[in-house]
Amino acid sequence: MCRFRTIRLGLHADIGRFFCLIAGLVLVLSGLGGCAVREPADPDRLIGQALTDEQTAALPWPSRDPSAVDRRVWMRPGPRHLYLAGLDDLQGDVRPYIWSGKVEVLCRKLAGLGVLCEVQRTDKIKEWYDPRTFVFYSSATPVMHADRSKGPPAPSMHDLDGTPMDGIIYRWRPDPTNVPATRGIVVAMRPISGSTYIRPVINELRHRGWVVIETSLGFGIAGVGERRDAANEDDLRRFGTEIAKLADERLSESAFGCEAMIGLIRDERPELREKPVVVIGFSAGAIGAPTVAARLGDQVASIVLVGGGVNIARITSTSALSDFGLGVRFRGQPLSGTTLEVLSESYLAESKLDGYHTAPLLRSTPALVLHAEEDAIVPAELGEALHRQLGRPERWVFGGGHELLFLQLGAFSGAIADWIERADCKQHTGD
Repeated sequence: MCRFRTIRLGLHADIGRFFCLIAGLVLVLSGLGGCAVREPADPDRLIGQALTDEQTAALPWPSRDPSAVDRRVWMRPGPRHLYLAGLDDLQGDVRPYIWSGKVEVLCRKLAGLGVLCEVQRTDKIKEWYDPRTFVFYSSATPVMHADRSKGPPAPSMHDLDGTPMDGIIYRWRPDPTNVPATRGIVVAMRPISGSTYIRPVINELRHRGWVVIETSLGFGIAGVGERRDAANEDDLRRFGTEIAKLADERLSESAFGCEAMIGLIRDERPELREKPVVVIGFSAGAIGAPTVAARLGDQVASIVLVGGGVNIARITSTSALSDFGLGVRFRGQPLSGTTLEVLSESYLAESKLDGYHTAPLLRSTPALVLHAEEDAIVPAELGEALHRQLGRPERWVFGGGHELLFLQLGAFSGAIADWIERADCKQHTGD
């Protein structure tokens, strides 16, 4: 999840860069920085066929109706208010909030299973290096509705009726100067902490000619912040089922949005239509990345997962950082032992799109895992489970916890980009 708070940790960006520098000064195995040990992929892993469109389509994706979203979501070109869901804090009693800001909707386009609206904030000066920003909405996106039970809505509701209350944001930055972005498309799924610690990786790829789309895996507003205190095992099973339904909806919404954005980029940039897609997930993004990659199917040339894990119900109930509004307790106490297993089993039985289920579909896709062996934020045991479900691909194991992994990440930006390019080369040469 990778959220850093300056007051809590006493760390600033300069200190983060200092740690990155120190990590890069010491070289060990395979040219990696001093705190990582390279584990090669299981030699049997890449035997078999790549993920097919039929396998992707066979997953039980929640239904979406593009024609319904076109009627339902009132977000048209012109000055609008943008509403996005989030969490007010990750410490203590986690509560949902709605962020509201003024934007200019530049265009609206039916894309994939929903609509993409390009927006630009009007409450700040736009710099040349600012990204183009898009918001994806589907027929399942929560919207404001006027009460029509007593007739047509009041005139004051006309501009609010159908206003979406959440959406998936995508950022597409301008190409670097004198660097033609023709290598392919990178879908970078960000951590909750934002772009600070992943920026060196993103910039390295951009300067090597990749178009990078940045996005975040949001938990949305439905069910976030509810108190879940089980009185018995039946309650635990019910909570597991509820979390599974919510997680599958949010994971699929993110996947549908990524699919739409890739289509838009290829429409605008025909030279990228046959180029590879790479999915990179960081922390919370690495939890959702296997599902996005499974949705994109054979478009995906490789996947990189940094500080990820599987089983969202178990992660949110055992993370040392927060329960992210989804954690369950048993009679007021944290889950452990039998109670944790009951919740986990009910969640995995109901969920169909958690990385636990989608990662095995990627066992023939080149994959790289960066894992912190003492991770307590995305618990290390669930990072180990992700590695197993992927079929044990190449892994770089870091000593220490989640925070240290991300503080060192900048020192590995070149090595990550090199790995992606080698994987892409092998895909094309068949080596």
